[in-house]
Amino acid sequence: MKSKLFAHEDSRLAVALIAVFLAALPAPPLVYNGTSIFLALCGLWILVRSWPQVHRLPGVRCVVALFACFWIPMIVSCFDALDQQRAISATLLYLRFGLAGVFMVWVLSNARSLALLRVLVLAFCAFWTIDACIQAIVGFNLFGFPLEGAQLKGIFHPRLQLGLVLTLFVPLILDSIAQPAQLRPAWWLCLVPLVVVIGMTLHRNSWLLLIVGSAMFLVYRFHDRGWRPPKLSVFVGVAVVVLASAALLTQPFIKTRLEKTVGALFESSEQLEAQLGQRPDIWRTGLNMLEQHWFNGIGPRGFRGAYASYAGPQDYWQNLVPPTSPSHPHQLALEIAIETGVLGAIGYVCLLFWLLRRYRQLDRAARVNAGPWLICALLAFWPLNIHKALYGYFFSTLAWWVLAAAIAAMYPRPFAPSKHAN
Repeated sequence: MKSKLFAHEDSRLAVALIAVFLAALPAPPLVYNGTSIFLALCGLWILVRSWPQVHRLPGVRCVVALFACFWIPMIVSCFDALDQQRAISATLLYLRFGLAGVFMVWVLSNARSLALLRVLVLAFCAFWTIDACIQAIVGFNLFGFPLEGAQLKGIFHPRLQLGLVLTLFVPLILDSIAQPAQLRPAWWLCLVPLVVVIGMTLHRNSWLLLIVGSAMFLVYRFHDRGWRPPKLSVFVGVAVVVLASAALLTQPFIKTRLEKTVGALFESSEQLEAQLGQRPDIWRTGLNMLEQHWFNGIGPRGFRGAYASYAGPQDYWQNLVPPTSPSHPHQLALEIAIETGVLGAIGYVCLLFWLLRRYRQLDRAARVNAGPWLICALLAFWPLNIHKALYGYFFSTLAWWVLAAAIAAMYPRPFAPSKHAN
């Protein structure tokens, strides 16, 4: 007899276990890494226990194929990696994302489980937003974390991850609000605290992803769903933008950051590089690595160790006292090319191409559920992301979690109650 946990037709417990990962995100790395390893063990158990059923699911085959697009180039890059021990370790540990993806697709392969996960995601995002608002108003959040400096960190204190995590789920939030807003446009006002919190993180990469994600969502609603918002909804939407902008511009730190960012576009290249966090020097050094290791890269997570050997004489980071080597290229597409070479870049392009191609093959009804999840996945793998490392544990864990949910949404199965269901 199958256990309730692995009965993919309807298992609220299994969905809750998948959502526990979100609760673990703000915790120390040992916790969220442990959670992803547990999901991977569940995926391995499913493969062993239910192989005849698992391998026939198109969503499972898909998540395995897309994972292979990343993992095989990582294996190849290990053969002559500059830091072979670290490359092999990172590659072996990366396997857990594929196994966890198998478990997620197995559990979320019906609309009911996926809808439950959406509710849990929205609940976590709402809690993180409210908690951050409290921190901004009274100086500390519900867990006693203080507001240090100008950047809002919320429950993710002391790390700067709040804006990035919230932004990745913005398409899902927008879609969930759009439904009740058809009748009551005032629902759009719920976006004001969310936008304000993301703005107060002072994280420009999150600001960019917020704009990109919102634009992609609007294209999805107008083009794929034929959305024609009533005039009142348009008015409320404009009000949301005005209110959020007014709230943000009252903060001197945000106003200063915006002025410096925009001003740097019209000033000297030195000022532009300073506003980009001196990342152009990192990119130039990364291109030097790529030029000499173009086929299979320098190996996963080998960027920091190799940096000093490839940096130019005027490199900002090497001229610090003491010299500093950045941990990753701070540009997602470049990171993949540098650390896994042309093979990794081809795998990355294949992943993006497949997601878009598969989405275009869906009928209009299937796009209703799959669209928001797909946009979340595209944001996670957005090539111009300049913050977190894709081969690093925090962002890679989050990105593959979102991608697995998107794949499950694109391969839905009708709900069929099971005698083993909760």
